[in-house]
Amino acid sequence: MSEYEDGYKAGRRDAAQRMLHLAHELTGNHPLTGIITMSVERNEAIAALREVCADNDWPDNLSLADIIRKHVRR
Repeated sequence: MSEYEDGYKAGRRDAAQRMLHLAHELTGNHPLTGIITMSVERNEAIAALREVCADNDWPDNLSLADIIRKHVRR
């Protein structure tokens, strides 16, 4: 993947994360707050895993369990 593509993907992930944080702030005690919180935490966990894993080119929708099995545990 090119440097341009990597930057583009990182920018999209950052924008999505910011939107989730804003949605979390706006929903307050709404029933969807728990789902939004889980989405925020998942995205933060994936961002952290991308930082610590040498092999970090996986699709954004890959499950956390698969990321750990395939990229963290060796």
